[in-house]
Amino acid sequence: MKVIFIINEQAGAGKGAKVWNKIASQLTIPYTAHISNYSGHAIQLAKQYTAAEESILLLAIGGDGTIHEVIEGAAGFNHIQIGAMKAGSGNDFARGYHIFKQVSDVEKYYEHHSSSVSAMDLGEITLLDHPSHSFVNNSGIGFDAFITTTLNQSRLKRWLNYVKLGRLSYMLLTIWALFTFKRFNADIQIGEQTYCFRNVWFISICNGPYFGGGMKISPSSRSNDQQLELTVVHDLSRIKLLLVFMTVFWGKHVNFREVKMLQADQFSIKVDAPTVSHVDGEFLGYVSAGTLIT
Repeated sequence: MKVIFIINEQAGAGKGAKVWNKIASQLTIPYTAHISNYSGHAIQLAKQYTAAEESILLLAIGGDGTIHEVIEGAAGFNHIQIGAMKAGSGNDFARGYHIFKQVSDVEKYYEHHSSSVSAMDLGEITLLDHPSHSFVNNSGIGFDAFITTTLNQSRLKRWLNYVKLGRLSYMLLTIWALFTFKRFNADIQIGEQTYCFRNVWFISICNGPYFGGGMKISPSSRSNDQQLELTVVHDLSRIKLLLVFMTVFWGKHVNFREVKMLQADQFSIKVDAPTVSHVDGEFLGYVSAGTLIT
């Protein structure tokens, strides 16, 4: 087995570089390391190993965005196994999946990998007339996408990460977005059944339970059950939405009547107004009125 590290040194306001330096100083097994220098670079770095003939362990060092890119580039190839060591600010992947916590875990896996491989589901979302994108934790449209994509471009997040208060940035931006985001209507079709929702805040499509740096948006999600869970938040006031968000960390938001949970292996969504979308917290694109999302 060949061990390949793909490192985002900028993850977690520079935490990625510190984590990697510590890992590199302790490794005793042979490995190759690549530094991801820009958005999308980790996808390219991972793709170059898809044609390899030998067994590959791809290890992402970074946050959810880095892990998403590595999986986007290399998932689905039988000779590639993908792992991670956290170094970001959100780290929702680390909460929902088994990760390597220390160098000794990596080296044990290197020696005995054949006995500990497990397959995981991978979600896929397609906007009409756009290419498909994979997601590990969740994808979504609306309020959550508006927050996460704005947050990733914000100086506030970088500063709060620096002082180790990264989770606070999501909550602060949520309060601001309460008064600026415009709701929409959506129709969701699952098989022969169509669900119509009005005044929708967001639709989160989940493969894993967490998003937004530890919010348990989909408590019943399991990443190996061949199912996706949809969390639809609709028809509630701005103040009540804030209350819902306060309960998401414990998964108690599912008790609100304005929160609808659906499950399916495939579905389509149609919206009536432009809104923003994301995959694993990374900007996907703007969804125009009438667009089908599958």
